[in-house]
Amino acid sequence: MVLQDIDGIFDSQALLAGRFHNDLTAINEKYDLFYLMLPTINEKKVVSFYVFLEDDQIPERHREEIESVLNRFNPVVKNGIWKIYLDTESFKLSEPFSTFFGIDSIVFDMASMKGGEMLLPVRFISKDKDALVNSVIDSAGYGENIYLRYIGENKGFDYSFTAIKLLEQVYKLTVSIDNPNVMHGIYAETKKNIAWRRESKAPHKDNTEDYIYALDDTHTIPDILIDTAYTGEKGTIYIGKHSNYDIYRAFFGDSLTNHMSNVMISENVYYLRRWSKYEDGKLFLYFYTTVYFLRLIPAILGDTKKNFPKVNMRIDEITPL
Repeated sequence: MVLQDIDGIFDSQALLAGRFHNDLTAINEKYDLFYLMLPTINEKKVVSFYVFLEDDQIPERHREEIESVLNRFNPVVKNGIWKIYLDTESFKLSEPFSTFFGIDSIVFDMASMKGGEMLLPVRFISKDKDALVNSVIDSAGYGENIYLRYIGENKGFDYSFTAIKLLEQVYKLTVSIDNPNVMHGIYAETKKNIAWRRESKAPHKDNTEDYIYALDDTHTIPDILIDTAYTGEKGTIYIGKHSNYDIYRAFFGDSLTNHMSNVMISENVYYLRRWSKYEDGKLFLYFYTTVYFLRLIPAILGDTKKNFPKVNMRIDEITPL
């Protein structure tokens, strides 16, 4: 899978920007720090963020002051990375971000903060443009104005790296699974001649994930995509047709990919985006990430194979973008 495969699903893109007042934001602006911020959603459907700061970014002459602020947020320091769970409810920001997330076709990409301002790229289907614009208008008064820095045609997922000022090298890791049917659910129900692609709207903290599914319109929709009540969520939403795809919003419990995500979070590493593709009876997972992630791939995959011994999983390629 190349970037164009997923970029073809979404025809629109936006860049949300905004400030909110707390000590974490203050040191970001004062000391010109760079945070990567991973949107996540909990069982209450409230969006919050994991904040990542590389330790070697902290200027030594100001380390004592910066660490005193970071320590107020109960950080986890591991593998040269500071990780903070930023609960948006504490800063009265949960409502607007959760509203943005609730728009059917939107997926959140990795956010960042520099100079005290957060930037959050999103991709979506054009029919949801008015809903996004109206949600931004309704968010006035939260933080120091959430506004749109860009909204228009989809410039591509790789544009989001530029938008959030991520200057590091980005890598693509491809993992394939030859026998996904042993994981049950949609993998056991989908026939080998059915093909689909999916993205998660944002990583979840539980085992039910909110996905955007794209199915080639020449294929029959698997019954399990229509009835997903077994995951605890009722129903699947048909978003519409774009290009040669039928687009759905659906909920699934995917224990393997969620396990991998949890291991990554526990090690303080992150992926910038994860996509999946099911084709010819095989499952392909695509992670886009930085070198910090790659250093821990042996440990992450080793732990995953130990917990899922029946799954035939292998690395197909690791390439820089």
